[in-house]
Amino acid sequence: MFSKTWRVHSIFTNINTTKKGIHDSRLLAIVGILLFVDLIFLISWQIFDPIHQKRVYDTPSRLKDNHDIEIIPYREECKSKNMSLWVVILIIYKGLLMFFGSFLSWKTRHVTIPALNDSRYIGLSVYIVFICCTLGSLVIFIPNEQIQFSYFLRSFFIVICTTATVCLVFVPK
Repeated sequence: MFSKTWRVHSIFTNINTTKKGIHDSRLLAIVGILLFVDLIFLISWQIFDPIHQKRVYDTPSRLKDNHDIEIIPYREECKSKNMSLWVVILIIYKGLLMFFGSFLSWKTRHVTIPALNDSRYIGLSVYIVFICCTLGSLVIFIPNEQIQFSYFLRSFFIVICTTATVCLVFVPK
């Protein structure tokens, strides 16, 4: 959606300079470059600070009926040494992309051709992503013992965010 808005922005800001259009292959190249940057980031993360699985044991408890049986609850976590740093870098990078997309959306808001004006949908998508990310980031305050609830909330915000964004892209057309 952002690459399409970039094409609309380029067309309407360079009206007199050139008559050449921006072809779909160029838009796909932009998307490919963004995917390549994501791939390089994730590969670098795994090379320099690989994520490893760790089993964390909680406080053992004994059965009330039979004191010979001890239950040792545990959970498995996937972490790296500098995970916070990698996540912050990723958030900054994606935040800059969202800011740039919002800027393009703002610049193309007065385009009168309905098939080309996606600025309202981009704005709604940015708001939904921001709200879901903000509420989803509060999940870190849930105690580690409530792993199912934490997993549910993370999954819920991811599904809501992606479903709303995909609906905003495809349903109005």
